[in-house]
Amino acid sequence: MNKEHRSFRILVVLAIAAVIAVLGVGYVLSKENSHKTEEEPNSVTATSTEATAPKATDTSTAFRLISLAKANPYGCYGRVGSTVYVGSINSEVVYTEIPTDALVVPNADADTFKDISPYGICFGVDKNHVYRNAEVLRWADPKTFKIIGYIKPGPVLFLQNGNALVTYDVAGANADELTLGKAYTVIPSGDPSTLKTITGAYDFSSWAADKNNVYCKGKIVAGADPSTAKTIRNGRDLQITVDGETQALLDGGCTLVD
Repeated sequence: MNKEHRSFRILVVLAIAAVIAVLGVGYVLSKENSHKTEEEPNSVTATSTEATAPKATDTSTAFRLISLAKANPYGCYGRVGSTVYVGSINSEVVYTEIPTDALVVPNADADTFKDISPYGICFGVDKNHVYRNAEVLRWADPKTFKIIGYIKPGPVLFLQNGNALVTYDVAGANADELTLGKAYTVIPSGDPSTLKTITGAYDFSSWAADKNNVYCKGKIVAGADPSTAKTIRNGRDLQITVDGETQALLDGGCTLVD
């Protein structure tokens, strides 16, 4: 074989190798692009699923207090996740577990629940109900229910429910009754919008008044004119006009004298 013929064969072989190399690179690039095309829809799907996932509910396992108004440090209610509990709860304690005496408040709505307990007398309210301890007060309207007065000794609470004035005898024989008519008493002539407790020389007193009545320990003082009520003897007594005569309730109590 002459020299020229060998050179021609070498050139042919090199040309064929170059073509094969080009075709190989093209095939590799084509496979990579195909692989990316297959992966991209999955990536988009994952992002879409993540964006439309429902909001997680509160699954915290830590017991935490349900906040009270700052003026009232004596609470009763706490929660774990979406469950509400009632018990002997100290607002100054950081709890690591549910208090041993705590009871579940059935069906309470934890996200709207408010602790309105005065001085450790357990009352709560959510969007659906008013609660005494863990029980529902069926007659109470959660939209309008308020505790508007605290009378001691007793104690007796003045409650507002709609436009009605209701008293609650906390320590009475029927204190556990949840219906109106025993521990909870509607005052037909009472006016919750004008009710005020009257404190004189004592931290708490037995007296209150609204535009229509004077009250002592939650009971109407018959014939008393609320517009005449004023404390005397440095706040120890309450002077009032009863049936046109000036009288007084003595020593923060309900004893009426001329």
